[in-house]
Amino acid sequence: LGRYAPASTFKLATAAIALDLGVVGPDDHMPVPCTGAWFWGGRLWHCHKPDGHGSLDLAGAIANSCDIYFYQLGLRIGLDRMLQRATDIGFSRECGVDLPQESQGTFPADRQFWNRRFGYSPQEGEVLSLAIGQGPNEQTPLKMAQFYTALARDGSAPAPAIAQGVELGEKWSLNLKPEHLAVLREGLRKVTEPGGTAHYAGTLEHWEVLGKTGTGQNAQSVAGLAADHAWFAAIVGPFG
Repeated sequence: LGRYAPASTFKLATAAIALDLGVVGPDDHMPVPCTGAWFWGGRLWHCHKPDGHGSLDLAGAIANSCDIYFYQLGLRIGLDRMLQRATDIGFSRECGVDLPQESQGTFPADRQFWNRRFGYSPQEGEVLSLAIGQGPNEQTPLKMAQFYTALARDGSAPAPAIAQGVELGEKWSLNLKPEHLAVLREGLRKVTEPGGTAHYAGTLEHWEVLGKTGTGQNAQSVAGLAADHAWFAAIVGPFG
């Protein structure tokens, strides 16, 4: 299974970690509204929308996929806590699918990752890229599907299975409170509503489509040799 930068589909993990740590609430706005760019750490950080999104709450930031909001949210979490929580959740572990082999996700467990792989000590600003699903963060589509399955359920998801009748592996648990799951689903709901980044034009009777878009930079696209990777992670069901 291939591994790719999860891009903005990972913003739900950032939001989940922030809610669980208590560093953000559903109605919180970041100190600096999005104007399309933000100066921090001696450089300019850009949002995908050049004229900005203005001031947003958490669900609005998810709906609009606002990078400036999530840069600031990443700083509230902090690099060390982001590394610990994302590792504890399991973004560097396999899904446990019943296949002969499975690619393992890449996510730094601690600051020594940068020393071992890149030969330098990371600064706090590394958390900005991680918060929006870039940097040394690569996940398989199956892993992200397992994560979104957990968001659709009670915060847990079983190991995926290909064969029928096999015993499902140990559940993957996010250990999130029901009210936090509701906040995340509301953000995903707004993504597919009018004004969201993936307004779903059609309707399904009795069902809702909740999802998140992502545009992942990669070595080839940064060099201008290929397009960015496109993501859409979704859950469908009656969520109430």
